[in-house]
Amino acid sequence: MFDALDQVALQFSPAQLQLINVAQALLVFGVALHLQPAGLRRVGEHPKAVVVGLGVQWLLLPALAVLLVLSFELPAALACGLLLIACCPGGSAATFLSLLARGNAAVAIATASIAMLASAVLTPLLFALCRRLAGLDGVHGALSLDATLVLRTTLLYLLLPLAAGLALRQWQPRLALRLRGPLKLALGLLLGLFVVVALQRNAAALRGIVLALMPLVAGFHAASLLGAWLLAALLRTAAPERRAITLCAGVSNAGLSMLLVFTFFGGDGAMAALVAWWSVWRLLASGALTLFWSRAPLPAGAA
Repeated sequence: MFDALDQVALQFSPAQLQLINVAQALLVFGVALHLQPAGLRRVGEHPKAVVVGLGVQWLLLPALAVLLVLSFELPAALACGLLLIACCPGGSAATFLSLLARGNAAVAIATASIAMLASAVLTPLLFALCRRLAGLDGVHGALSLDATLVLRTTLLYLLLPLAAGLALRQWQPRLALRLRGPLKLALGLLLGLFVVVALQRNAAALRGIVLALMPLVAGFHAASLLGAWLLAALLRTAAPERRAITLCAGVSNAGLSMLLVFTFFGGDGAMAALVAWWSVWRLLASGALTLFWSRAPLPAGAA
């Protein structure tokens, strides 16, 4: 069933990744207009939700991926692709979805920032460990990340947009208030445009792989969302924090995953196909959950 995936050819270039980074910076800036410094300070003073979110990303998601690989005896390329997705940090889009879902966006931003900064070390280590646990040692070469590049990317596309949004809210509150509504709408449309463009650019390739990959991608994504929510609930985090933790688990950094596939694995057809469909599905499914939560009432006293 998966043999044809090795022949899939996807369009991807560093320029696309740059565009994704810029768009994610805009998402973070838009979220920051809704935050208050006091909210971020509370997260720093009571970091339990962030610790839970990082535990989900660094422990739960890799463990789920390994379990899935072992349970279904996936081909090596697909198995490595799934492990790579699980070991990459959460994406900035999760911060925006957390805002729309009436989750704790400050928790989402803190989790995404720490996870991205740590990815230079943890992503290669987790990937190597997961490969060993899944019995895939030696199937593909070693993975590494440039710590300087990761630091620069986090600073330029996450921390600086966050600081700029907070500064505008602090020094020009009226302007920030006027911008919040239109920018929120524009960024929501931009996120939808990502999905449309990703589908359009690779429509021919994706048509041939959606049916083959849907059970794997949808199953792992559903398990990630459900596992994150259950763990956060078990550890008694508040409802808005649970929503943020869950969405951070469901929106991994697909741009980074794709870059790693083309940099270290030669654009392997099956791996690239899996990451490409994951990049679309994570936004579709997480967006649907966000829409549901945006309309669902929070428990009394949780907002």
